[in-house]
Amino acid sequence: MAVFLGGHVVATLLTAAVITVALRYGWYPAAVRQSLDYGVSYGAQTVLAVGTLALPRRGRLPWAAFVLAWPLGGAEWSGPLPDFTTVGHLTAAVIGFGLLAVPAFRRPRAGAAGPPRTVADGGPRPGALARPASPAGGSGQRS
Repeated sequence: MAVFLGGHVVATLLTAAVITVALRYGWYPAAVRQSLDYGVSYGAQTVLAVGTLALPRRGRLPWAAFVLAWPLGGAEWSGPLPDFTTVGHLTAAVIGFGLLAVPAFRRPRAGAAGPPRTVADGGPRPGALARPASPAGGSGQRS
Protein backbone atom coordinates (compact mmCIF):
# COMPACT_ATOMS: atom_id res chain seq x y z
CA MET A 1 0.00 0.00 0.00
CA ALA A 2 2.88 2.35 0.82
CA VAL A 3 4.48 1.71 -2.57
CA PHE A 4 1.20 2.41 -4.35
CA LEU A 5 0.38 5.56 -2.40
CA GLY A 6 3.94 6.89 -2.35
CA GLY A 7 4.41 6.31 -6.06
CA HIS A 8 1.08 7.92 -6.86
CA VAL A 9 1.73 11.04 -4.77
CA VAL A 10 5.36 11.55 -5.82
CA ALA A 11 4.60 10.97 -9.52
CA THR A 12 1.68 13.41 -9.32
CA LEU A 13 3.83 16.10 -7.70
CA LEU A 14 6.69 15.63 -10.17
CA THR A 15 4.25 15.70 -13.09
CA ALA A 16 2.77 18.96 -11.78
CA ALA A 17 6.30 20.42 -11.77
CA VAL A 18 6.83 19.27 -15.37
CA ILE A 19 3.51 20.84 -16.38
CA THR A 20 4.53 24.15 -14.77
CA VAL A 21 7.84 24.22 -16.64
CA ALA A 22 6.28 23.05 -19.91
CA LEU A 23 3.63 25.77 -19.75
CA ARG A 24 6.26 28.41 -19.03
CA TYR A 25 8.29 27.41 -22.11
CA GLY A 26 5.27 26.84 -24.35
CA TRP A 27 5.79 23.09 -24.68
CA TYR A 28 2.19 22.41 -23.62
CA PRO A 29 -0.86 24.29 -24.85
CA ALA A 30 -2.52 26.65 -22.37
CA ALA A 31 -5.59 24.38 -22.30
CA VAL A 32 -3.59 21.98 -20.09
CA ARG A 33 -4.22 24.42 -17.22
CA GLN A 34 -7.86 23.28 -17.11
CA SER A 35 -7.14 19.57 -17.64
CA LEU A 36 -7.97 17.13 -14.88
CA ASP A 37 -5.84 14.14 -14.09
CA TYR A 38 -7.22 11.70 -11.56
CA GLY A 39 -7.29 7.98 -10.99
CA VAL A 40 -5.12 5.21 -9.65
CA SER A 41 -2.88 4.66 -12.63
CA TYR A 42 0.30 6.35 -11.33
CA GLY A 43 0.20 4.19 -8.21
CA ALA A 44 -0.54 1.10 -10.28
CA GLN A 45 2.35 1.90 -12.60
CA THR A 46 4.70 2.13 -9.60
CA VAL A 47 3.51 -1.25 -8.34
CA LEU A 48 3.95 -2.78 -11.82
CA ALA A 49 7.56 -1.61 -11.85
CA VAL A 50 8.30 -2.91 -8.33
CA GLY A 51 6.62 -6.19 -9.31
CA THR A 52 9.50 -6.83 -11.67
CA LEU A 53 11.35 -8.45 -8.77
CA ALA A 54 8.64 -11.06 -8.37
CA LEU A 55 9.35 -12.44 -11.83
CA PRO A 56 11.93 -15.05 -12.74
CA ARG A 57 15.19 -13.45 -13.83
CA ARG A 58 14.58 -14.20 -17.54
CA GLY A 59 11.23 -12.38 -17.50
CA ARG A 60 12.38 -9.17 -15.83
CA LEU A 61 13.81 -7.32 -18.82
CA PRO A 62 10.79 -7.92 -21.10
CA TRP A 63 8.45 -6.90 -18.27
CA ALA A 64 10.45 -3.74 -17.55
CA ALA A 65 10.36 -2.88 -21.25
CA PHE A 66 6.58 -3.36 -21.27
CA VAL A 67 6.11 -1.19 -18.16
CA LEU A 68 8.03 1.63 -19.86
CA ALA A 69 6.64 1.14 -23.37
CA TRP A 70 2.89 0.94 -22.79
CA PRO A 71 2.48 4.60 -21.74
CA LEU A 72 4.37 5.67 -24.86
CA GLY A 73 2.00 3.68 -27.10
CA GLY A 74 -0.80 6.21 -26.76
CA ALA A 75 1.29 9.30 -26.14
CA GLU A 76 0.43 12.57 -27.82
CA TRP A 77 3.30 14.92 -28.59
CA SER A 78 2.76 18.65 -28.87
CA GLY A 79 6.41 19.61 -28.54
CA PRO A 80 9.51 18.09 -26.95
CA LEU A 81 7.50 16.32 -24.24
CA PRO A 82 4.72 13.77 -24.47
CA ASP A 83 1.37 14.62 -22.87
CA PHE A 84 1.51 15.01 -19.12
CA THR A 85 -0.25 11.72 -18.35
CA THR A 86 2.49 9.88 -20.24
CA VAL A 87 5.07 11.85 -18.26
CA GLY A 88 3.27 10.84 -15.06
CA HIS A 89 3.19 7.16 -15.96
CA LEU A 90 6.86 7.14 -16.95
CA THR A 91 7.76 8.99 -13.75
CA ALA A 92 5.80 6.46 -11.68
CA ALA A 93 7.61 3.59 -13.43
CA VAL A 94 11.00 5.18 -12.74
CA ILE A 95 10.01 5.57 -9.07
CA GLY A 96 9.07 1.88 -8.94
CA PHE A 97 12.29 0.77 -10.61
CA GLY A 98 14.21 3.03 -8.23
CA LEU A 99 12.58 1.28 -5.28
CA LEU A 100 14.11 -1.99 -6.47
CA ALA A 101 17.42 -0.70 -5.11
CA VAL A 102 15.93 -0.47 -1.59
CA PRO A 103 17.11 -3.50 0.42
CA ALA A 104 13.63 -4.13 1.87
CA PHE A 105 12.41 -5.04 -1.63
CA ARG A 106 15.25 -7.46 -2.34
CA ARG A 107 14.55 -11.07 -1.65
CA PRO A 108 17.48 -13.25 -0.56
CA ARG A 109 18.95 -15.52 -3.20
CA ALA A 110 18.49 -19.26 -2.79
CA GLY A 111 21.43 -20.72 -0.90
CA ALA A 112 22.60 -17.28 0.27
CA ALA A 113 21.11 -17.51 3.74
CA GLY A 114 24.53 -17.53 5.40
CA PRO A 115 25.65 -19.56 8.36
CA PRO A 116 23.07 -20.69 10.91
CA ARG A 117 22.52 -18.27 13.78
CA THR A 118 23.71 -19.24 17.23
CA VAL A 119 22.47 -18.33 20.68
CA ALA A 120 25.24 -15.70 20.90
CA ASP A 121 23.91 -13.75 17.90
CA GLY A 122 20.21 -14.00 18.75
CA GLY A 123 19.41 -17.37 17.21
CA PRO A 124 17.23 -20.01 18.87
CA ARG A 125 18.44 -21.88 21.94
CA PRO A 126 19.02 -25.60 21.47
CA GLY A 127 15.72 -27.39 22.02
CA ALA A 128 13.74 -24.15 22.29
CA LEU A 129 11.41 -25.06 19.47
CA ALA A 130 10.72 -28.56 20.77
CA ARG A 131 9.66 -27.48 24.28
CA PRO A 132 6.15 -26.00 24.72
CA ALA A 133 5.97 -22.54 26.20
CA SER A 134 5.14 -22.25 29.88
CA PRO A 135 1.89 -20.56 30.91
CA ALA A 136 2.10 -16.81 31.49
CA GLY A 137 3.18 -15.97 35.01
CA GLY A 138 3.69 -19.60 35.95
CA SER A 139 6.80 -21.59 36.75
CA GLY A 140 6.19 -24.06 33.93
CA GLN A 141 5.01 -26.78 36.37
CA ARG A 142 1.45 -28.03 36.56
CA SER A 143 -0.35 -28.00 39.89
